[in-house]
Amino acid sequence: MSMVPRLTPLGDGGLRAWLQLFARGTFLKTVNDVDAEAIIDEVEQMCKVDCEDRGGHWSLMYVRLRFAATLVA
Repeated sequence: MSMVPRLTPLGDGGLRAWLQLFARGTFLKTVNDVDAEAIIDEVEQMCKVDCEDRGGHWSLMYVRLRFAATLVA
């Protein structure tokens, strides 16, 4: 098995749009709108130093796991 790190640029809306898409309906689904926005604001501020470049473009790093399986008869 190998781990392949991948830098993924986020499109328009940056991290905030990504969190709205992936976190609002899952991790934050039981949180009211005001509190969810506050959480997203805080996450965005915490991630800014590592995930936003000087031009204001956001990227996230994820790791793809690659493996090969062999069928034993």
